[in-house]
Amino acid sequence: MSKRNVITLKRKIDLLKEIETKKLKQADVASRYNISQATVSSIVKNSEKLKEKFYGGEFSAQAKRERLPNEPKVDSALLSWFKKARANNMPVSGPVLKMKAKVFAKDIGLCDWTCSEGWVRRFTARHDITFRKISGERSSVDECATDCWVSDVLLPLLNEYDENDIFNMDETGLFWRMLPDRTLAFRAEKCHGGKLSKDRFTVAMCCNMTGTEKRPLLAIGKFRSPRCFKGIKNLPVTYEASPRAWMTMVIFEKWLRDFDRSMDNMNRKVLLVLDNCTVHVKVDGLRATNLLFLPPNATSKLQPLDTGIIKNLKFFYRYAI
Repeated sequence: MSKRNVITLKRKIDLLKEIETKKLKQADVASRYNISQATVSSIVKNSEKLKEKFYGGEFSAQAKRERLPNEPKVDSALLSWFKKARANNMPVSGPVLKMKAKVFAKDIGLCDWTCSEGWVRRFTARHDITFRKISGERSSVDECATDCWVSDVLLPLLNEYDENDIFNMDETGLFWRMLPDRTLAFRAEKCHGGKLSKDRFTVAMCCNMTGTEKRPLLAIGKFRSPRCFKGIKNLPVTYEASPRAWMTMVIFEKWLRDFDRSMDNMNRKVLLVLDNCTVHVKVDGLRATNLLFLPPNATSKLQPLDTGIIKNLKFFYRYAI
């Protein structure tokens, strides 16, 4: 007897899209998804209900079976409250969900109803809710202001340059001596960490919009001639020094003039996108480079290098060591 192949709600929606857009036969779709033609026919028959569940967000996209809550009114009220809480960027934990569920149950007259850990777990699974770490500052961005800046300032400028001539530059801190915060250990062993090293470099990176040009990394350390550089004639990066290993106006201007000189030698006119931190100063006399500064407090949304490129650089660095 063959094992029954149950597909998720998302796969059912994908199946319906293939039938509707590609005009495929049900038999061909059944073969591709490794299910019976009767199952495909049932999915097509209930297509409207499936789409309502999927796009309405009432059920998890990975759900294979429809598991209805034992108290639908409590479930519906709690889901509505959760959506509003997250829309306002309010952190929500399991105990908070449990408390709110009890409040909603009492409001509809279920005074003796108890909200168990299992009910909360099934609620989160049913609605595709996961426990995640809060990171970044994106919620503080003025969406209206940034949208206006993109349409009124950024897009007109981008249209004036070829994609290969649009560059972005940004800096990040690299804690080069920090040990991993995870380890393999015996099950009964207690894992205790020590004080984390704060030794760091600042690394500045620059690349063009298409990713075909990556400028040499600029590394900024504390010392002009570190002991580890003894006997080293060539470095794979450009190295500068400042007392706190931070970017300074002097270092930035030097880097920018070198960048501009290299672009001018190739007879290119380029656009360089930067955030508006205080060390990123306007430099006079640039021949090939037009500077475009991002609006205040919008780096987390508009900075291209901050959307995964910096993270990948650090990932490969940690992997290499």
